Amino acid sequence: MLGLCARALSDEERPDTIVRAAFGLIGDLADLYSKGQIKPLLTEGWLTSALQQKPKGAPQETKRVLKYARESVRRAIA
Repeated sequence: MLGLCARALSDEERPDTIVRAAFGLIGDLADLYSKGQIKPLLTEGWLTSALQQKPKGAPQETKRVLKYARESVRRAIA
């Protein structure tokens, strides 16, 4: 599933709905495996980079989902 997210987020022509869905799935997986079971996957370079992006001009809902993903991943890798 994370591979699909990586592929979706690497597409330069991706619609905002895809970005929001990918970050939502990342956040949900991090919440589901919050005891570090998938920590190596959540600390991969592409994911760290994607979570650090600043979505200029993105809808508020996308920014909210990105924040959720960041917080969920942070808890899961702590």
